[in-house]
Amino acid sequence: MSFSPRSEGNNEDKTEHVSTTSTIDRIAFIGNYLPRQCGIATFTTDLCEAMASEYGDKAFISLPVNDNEAGYDYPERVRFELTEKDLDSYRRAADFLNINNVDLACLQFEYGIFGGRAGSHILALIRELRMPIVTTLHTILRNPDSDQRRVLEEVAAVSDRLVVMSDRGAEFLQEVYHVTPEKIDRIPHGIPDVPFADPSFNKDMFGVEGKIVLLSFGLLSPNKGIETVVGALPDIVARYPNTVYMIVGATHPHVIQHDGEAYRLSLQWLAQEKGVESNVIFYNRFVSLEELLEFISAADIYITPYLNAAQIVSGTLAYTLGAGKAVISTPYWYAEEVLAEGRGALVPFNDPAAMAGQVINLLGNESERQAMRKKAYLFARAMIWPQVARRYMESFDRARAERRHFSSPGFTVKALDKRPGELPPLKLDHLHRMTDETGMLQHALFTVPNYREGYTTDDNARALMVSALLEELGNGEALELASRYLAFVWYAFNAESGRFRNFMDYQRHWREEKGSDDSHGRALWALGTLLGRSNTPTLQSMAGKLFEQTIHPILEMTSPRAWAFALIGIHEYVQRFAGDRLAGQVREELSGRLLTLYQRHGVDEWRWYEDVLTYCNAALPHALLLSGKSLADKEMIDAGLESLIWLMNLQRTDAEGGHFVPIGSNGFYERSGKRARFDQQPVEAQATVSACLVAYRITGDKSWRREARRAFEWFLGRNDLNLPIYDPTTGGCRDGLHPDRPNENQGAESTLAFLQSLLELRLDESTFQSMETKVQ
Repeated sequence: MSFSPRSEGNNEDKTEHVSTTSTIDRIAFIGNYLPRQCGIATFTTDLCEAMASEYGDKAFISLPVNDNEAGYDYPERVRFELTEKDLDSYRRAADFLNINNVDLACLQFEYGIFGGRAGSHILALIRELRMPIVTTLHTILRNPDSDQRRVLEEVAAVSDRLVVMSDRGAEFLQEVYHVTPEKIDRIPHGIPDVPFADPSFNKDMFGVEGKIVLLSFGLLSPNKGIETVVGALPDIVARYPNTVYMIVGATHPHVIQHDGEAYRLSLQWLAQEKGVESNVIFYNRFVSLEELLEFISAADIYITPYLNAAQIVSGTLAYTLGAGKAVISTPYWYAEEVLAEGRGALVPFNDPAAMAGQVINLLGNESERQAMRKKAYLFARAMIWPQVARRYMESFDRARAERRHFSSPGFTVKALDKRPGELPPLKLDHLHRMTDETGMLQHALFTVPNYREGYTTDDNARALMVSALLEELGNGEALELASRYLAFVWYAFNAESGRFRNFMDYQRHWREEKGSDDSHGRALWALGTLLGRSNTPTLQSMAGKLFEQTIHPILEMTSPRAWAFALIGIHEYVQRFAGDRLAGQVREELSGRLLTLYQRHGVDEWRWYEDVLTYCNAALPHALLLSGKSLADKEMIDAGLESLIWLMNLQRTDAEGGHFVPIGSNGFYERSGKRARFDQQPVEAQATVSACLVAYRITGDKSWRREARRAFEWFLGRNDLNLPIYDPTTGGCRDGLHPDRPNENQGAESTLAFLQSLLELRLDESTFQSMETKVQ
């Protein structure tokens, strides 16, 4: 896990954004943010801004933690503020991220910035997040207490990736916290890209021209060990009288709260006692990045005299290393690592004499000091922010790719195949919400209908099928719903072209004169279902007239799925009107086409109708099975069963009793190509439920009922993410499964896919129980 300088140059145009194929578009950073005065705020701000500069086509937001009631005057990038000691604010932050379609959260973890014992309040936030989490660890203790161990272990468990900034940090994670190395990314602390400059260039800005400048900077607190350098100054000044020691930075706000300026005063008194008060310059304020770089540029030697070894990273040391400064440090963990191989010098903790000796040695050895500077500067080229931003994006992409293995600890899937009578209760609230006086609206923003997208014949046909199933189950709302959706389908028919139009805007203007083949086939499916199942004469008359006018044009269409949809509708229709010769002729023609496709494309390793698996795949064997049964064609039945078995084996995880995994819509699956795992769509689960129930009715093999239940359980959370797609609070269904989270929009297609699956399973259960009763 070592890191070394990369070969890329550092003279990059900062306005030129990196081209990336990453599908992550919206990233949230959780951690302190400027203008709050602390190291984590500086780091989070710098990282967020560096990524925004490199990836301008993506959105970056921040959620900082406030340690006071007034908060801070944050920039626009800050979208939500947490209150350190308010546990509820962490839960609200999780809700905020979940509903705002954030693709990934990047947590900056440091025990001291979050409320609760050892920062445990942050657990309430990350436990509830539905997106991947990449956590940067700013503190990793070798000897944690019980609370510190518990919190860091859970942060590590919930996070998808862990970022450390040193090899020592990676070692501790593995040895102390038992984190697998595969989960760890080693990314250096980011630094500004500054030139290798002569220290004399900026000294006049601070009135120290002609002097030797020693520098320490950072928020002042007792653990910084500044007294070690002040104690060393008498010996240094005796040898080099023109030496000044600049101490840059305000006292840490938390130190101010508890102890005021006691530590700074103690340093001033020590300088007076040692007789070097004129050689010590305090800059008691929080300086901007631009000012800080000017201070660093003016330094001849930078010193980090920390008193404790247990520091896994230091932003101040990283900055000076990147500026090519000669550095002297005490041997805390991070310094030991980055200053190795002659990039800096180490002295013992709290040893003013050793500090003085090392300073005098470097000042007296120009060649050694310059060699140290060059080694440090070259080493740090891998640490400039543009490169660090790219490394973080690589980590984010890995986290998202691996997220499908995430298992939500708070959700348990009910295995319906073990409880055959247990199905979710029917809830039509969202169906009503998505239906207006025109018909079924196409899309929703979360659970709110999206008027801008208007309506489609596709969705109103789906809704008409659901209404027919509701009527068969005796639901009192079926007639009113069916009337609304049938009216839309009727209006969608264009008598001049003999085709259905598909897309209509919210103002009821058709966007086309002729819709897709699939929308025509699905409308026939809906009309046939209504004619075959409804007992309402007025609906039958209207649907019958439309079915008659639209059945023949399906023969002119070329989409196998349109054929399949129409064949399923024809099968429903002939259950009641078996003597219709036209319907029978169309069925023979279309089913023959499907069988021919299967015979042409189906081989041992690819038993399918085409050279690609796309959407609504199970509808193809579904249609062939129904047609084969009606036509008493064994070859069709065999082909339907063979292809459905192949598809089911493909759409199931390898584990025993594995869950349903439909073909993803982001690329589908071409023969000899790579299968798309995501996005997973509800219509795939619905098509599979329907096809498996038909296979059960034809074969009597109860394993097909179990396969139908397996596909249905995908809606309930038995899926790659173990997260529910169906929303029992609304009765709606989320619009699919991304690699890391569900799509929170609850549109018509997904909601109707769930309802159709649920209703078909209810009808199947009723039939199955009747058959079992007769057998007994």
